[in-house]
Amino acid sequence: MTKGRRLRILSVLLAVLVLAAGMPLFAGATRVFTDVGDGEWYDTYVLKAYEAGLITGFEDATFKPNDSISKVQVIICLARLAGYAKDAAVDSYIQKYSAVMSTNKIPTWANGYIAFALEKGIVTQEELATFIKSDGTTQNNAKRSEVAVYLAKALGFEQEAKSYTNLVLGFVDNEIISDWHKGYIKTLLDRSIMKGDATNRFNPNNEITRAEVATMLSSSLEYAGGVDTGTTSIEGTIQEVVSGTGRTVIKISVTGGGMDMYDVASNATVRLNGITSTLSSIVAGHTGTFGIKDDKIVSINVTSSSAATEGIVRSVFDGSDYRSITIENDDGDRTTYRVTSGTTIRLDGSLVSLSQISTGDRVSVTASGTDATRIEAERKVKTVLGIFDGLKTEDKVVLILKKGTKEMEYPVDDDVEVRRDRRKRSIGDLRKGDEIEITTEYGVVVSIEAESKDRDVEGTIYSLLIARPHQLTILNDDGEQESFVVPIDVEIELDGKPASIYDLRLDYFVEIEVESDEVISIEAESVVSQNEVIGTVEYVNTSVNVISVKVYDASANANVTRQVNVNDDTRIINQSGTRRYIRHIEVGDRLVVVGHSELGVFIADTIMITNR
Repeated sequence: MTKGRRLRILSVLLAVLVLAAGMPLFAGATRVFTDVGDGEWYDTYVLKAYEAGLITGFEDATFKPNDSISKVQVIICLARLAGYAKDAAVDSYIQKYSAVMSTNKIPTWANGYIAFALEKGIVTQEELATFIKSDGTTQNNAKRSEVAVYLAKALGFEQEAKSYTNLVLGFVDNEIISDWHKGYIKTLLDRSIMKGDATNRFNPNNEITRAEVATMLSSSLEYAGGVDTGTTSIEGTIQEVVSGTGRTVIKISVTGGGMDMYDVASNATVRLNGITSTLSSIVAGHTGTFGIKDDKIVSINVTSSSAATEGIVRSVFDGSDYRSITIENDDGDRTTYRVTSGTTIRLDGSLVSLSQISTGDRVSVTASGTDATRIEAERKVKTVLGIFDGLKTEDKVVLILKKGTKEMEYPVDDDVEVRRDRRKRSIGDLRKGDEIEITTEYGVVVSIEAESKDRDVEGTIYSLLIARPHQLTILNDDGEQESFVVPIDVEIELDGKPASIYDLRLDYFVEIEVESDEVISIEAESVVSQNEVIGTVEYVNTSVNVISVKVYDASANANVTRQVNVNDDTRIINQSGTRRYIRHIEVGDRLVVVGHSELGVFIADTIMITNR
């Protein structure tokens, strides 16, 4: 036994004796952390992450489990998880990234960890720019979705995360989770490293707590090769895999020399090319890291020698004893791969069987020799229903389709076929609000079937933007805002007479005929609403002719302040009918005001001063 190992065992025994005797590990404390008690949902996770050296507490022996944690602190924890302490090249990383860390005001004490994370791809230079606030010193706290991305990268799951497309996660708040984050989140969900709350929400934009980070670190240890005390790690290449009679033995050519042979534990974790896999997918030639405990392999993290091959499916054979898939690459070369029980098959991001893959689908096949270990497929032809929400131009035209509150973008083929209301049209004839069905080939829109939606709406004018085209927003009977495009030549009537867009005013009542989101005609009424205000004067401003009156609001069961505007047409009298002026009104007077609203402003027609 080495001296270092004897010291570690002695330290553990001393810690056990201290705890058993109830003696404090810190002054005034009976636990490792005074604020992490037995029975808390996070207590064992915090202790495990602490003992693994991934996260620490504070000088006052607290952990502060419910506090937020900064992005800098999260990256430090993940760097430790990813092997920072064992990397002899950290100094060179610091030198390599010193300029970018200085530009982004990274604290000097964190430079080593941040440089390591940049080098290992855990965080990007663009993301680094969000770590420190504009004051140059205050650190931004990390959000749950951000930590999911950093952690998935630290564990080597990025390739798997990027392989998912059009993901719908099973959370109530799925719609507010960034599509870019979803693949990373799924890799952690599948391994029970991360989960939602009791209401089935993921809360992607919530600041993550220290307890949550400790829990994720603790749950990640087995995937980072550090789950159990006593587990060692070796690197090498598999020379032979022998299975039978309930056991599997792997012969490994160890990097640096030598040949070892180990039984594989029944609960061993397996990752192939960064993806969780099965023992049956492991074959000779795979190279990587093997976790050894009690003379058995407890974890395998290897890569195959061959890269993924992309192409179009030309044939699929799904027999009882033999299954295969043949693909054709861009050069026209065809390759056939055997599909085994250990082959992971996904179609449009979802796990499927081989029989669901069709000729013409685009695929990416990762193989070991002639055996496919992973197949990622995308249907050649797909149809999607939704509401047309506009176009934008990038390298090519992109169509925006809305389904509920979710927006999806699809590049459009130059020769796209468009039909609107059963007539052949161009893509420029589509209108926001049209119901559309798009057909895509390999994700590109090749045809569009659109149907305009005619309807009549009414309400009061909320806003009017004079532009090309004009934009009209109304407040409907349900109190909701609706916006419409108003063509320059639209037919408008105001109080039964022909009018133009320039004659319309805020608060005018309108009945409009629309097609999708485009106005066909407008009938407007310039009716002003009459109102009565009864209350006590709080303030009089004779310079701008404004009176503030305290009135009782029955709906709110409280007194509120109404502003009354006085103009040259306002008639002011006392109880005797004698003419008065605004200068005669004083604080404390009781008024009865009859007036009307114009453009949201209440104007008095008659004011009666009743008493004081």
